[in-house]
Amino acid sequence: LTAQIADSLSILLDTESVAVSLQAEHHCIKSRGVESENSFTITNVLRGQFGNADFRSQFFDAIGRIK
Repeated sequence: LTAQIADSLSILLDTESVAVSLQAEHHCIKSRGVESENSFTITNVLRGQFGNADFRSQFFDAIGRIK
Protein backbone atom coordinates (compact mmCIF):
# COMPACT_ATOMS: atom_id res chain seq x y z
CA LEU A 1 0.00 0.00 0.00
CA THR A 2 2.82 2.40 0.86
CA ALA A 3 4.45 1.86 -2.53
CA GLN A 4 1.10 2.35 -4.29
CA ILE A 5 0.62 5.67 -2.51
CA ALA A 6 4.16 6.71 -3.48
CA ASP A 7 3.49 5.70 -7.10
CA SER A 8 0.30 7.77 -7.19
CA LEU A 9 1.96 10.82 -5.63
CA SER A 10 4.85 10.56 -8.06
CA ILE A 11 2.46 10.57 -11.02
CA LEU A 12 0.15 13.29 -9.66
CA LEU A 13 3.01 15.58 -8.64
CA ASP A 14 5.15 14.71 -11.69
CA THR A 15 8.26 14.06 -9.62
CA GLU A 16 10.51 11.13 -8.80
CA SER A 17 11.24 12.53 -5.33
CA VAL A 18 8.55 11.09 -3.07
CA ALA A 19 8.58 10.06 0.58
CA VAL A 20 5.73 8.17 2.22
CA SER A 21 5.61 6.83 5.76
CA LEU A 22 2.60 4.78 6.77
CA GLN A 23 1.74 3.57 10.26
CA ALA A 24 -0.95 0.91 10.48
CA GLU A 25 -2.50 -0.91 13.41
CA HIS A 26 -3.09 -4.64 13.46
CA HIS A 27 -6.82 -4.60 14.24
CA CYS A 28 -7.01 -8.40 14.28
CA ILE A 29 -4.81 -8.32 17.39
CA LYS A 30 -6.55 -5.33 18.99
CA SER A 31 -10.04 -6.72 18.35
CA ARG A 32 -9.20 -9.81 20.43
CA GLY A 33 -8.34 -7.57 23.37
CA VAL A 34 -4.61 -8.15 23.20
CA GLU A 35 -2.92 -5.00 24.46
CA SER A 36 0.47 -5.06 22.82
CA GLU A 37 2.89 -2.22 22.23
CA ASN A 38 3.85 -3.93 18.97
CA SER A 39 0.39 -4.10 17.44
CA PHE A 40 1.31 -1.65 14.69
CA THR A 41 3.74 -1.49 11.82
CA ILE A 42 5.45 1.36 9.98
CA THR A 43 6.46 1.13 6.34
CA ASN A 44 8.46 3.72 4.42
CA VAL A 45 9.07 4.38 0.75
CA LEU A 46 11.78 6.90 -0.10
CA ARG A 47 12.52 7.74 -3.72
CA GLY A 48 14.54 10.26 -5.69
CA GLN A 49 16.12 12.98 -3.55
CA PHE A 50 14.92 11.20 -0.41
CA GLY A 51 17.63 8.59 -1.04
CA ASN A 52 20.01 11.32 0.14
CA ALA A 53 20.69 11.08 3.88
CA ASP A 54 20.09 14.81 4.48
CA PHE A 55 16.71 14.81 2.71
CA ARG A 56 15.72 11.59 4.47
CA SER A 57 16.66 13.03 7.86
CA GLN A 58 14.68 16.22 7.19
CA PHE A 59 11.65 14.16 6.18
CA PHE A 60 11.69 12.02 9.33
CA ASP A 61 12.29 15.09 11.50
CA ALA A 62 9.34 16.85 9.85
CA ILE A 63 6.93 14.00 10.54
CA GLY A 64 8.27 13.44 14.04
CA ARG A 65 9.50 9.87 13.62
CA ILE A 66 12.97 8.42 13.78
CA LYS A 67 13.75 5.68 11.29
